[in-house]
Amino acid sequence: MDLLRLTIAYLRIWKLCDLEFYTLSQRDSSRVFDVIPIDELRLKTDLVVFRDSLRSDPSWADHELGDSINTLFSLLNRKPLSDDDLNLLEVLRAKAQQKALKYSGEIKIAIGGGAAF
Repeated sequence: MDLLRLTIAYLRIWKLCDLEFYTLSQRDSSRVFDVIPIDELRLKTDLVVFRDSLRSDPSWADHELGDSINTLFSLLNRKPLSDDDLNLLEVLRAKAQQKALKYSGEIKIAIGGGAAF
């Protein structure tokens, strides 16, 4: 597995989920912390590249990444989102956050930086 690519991919998923929640103040949990404008198109483009890379060589990723990317794009194409869609997006965001932190912690261990999360 490529821990760096996995970390970046899950960070992109996490941030795109956050971007979707920005439009819904009752579910927004991180908007006030952003100080740099977010390039949504770049995040989506990066995920398309990751998805295409998975198709040609799935060995670098975990078994859930492709499903997570496809689920996210499916949700982003629905407007407006139903309550069930929003709940699924919350689950996807939490899973992406957990995996991004997990894989970044494994990178730290691999380079001799101590224990993971």
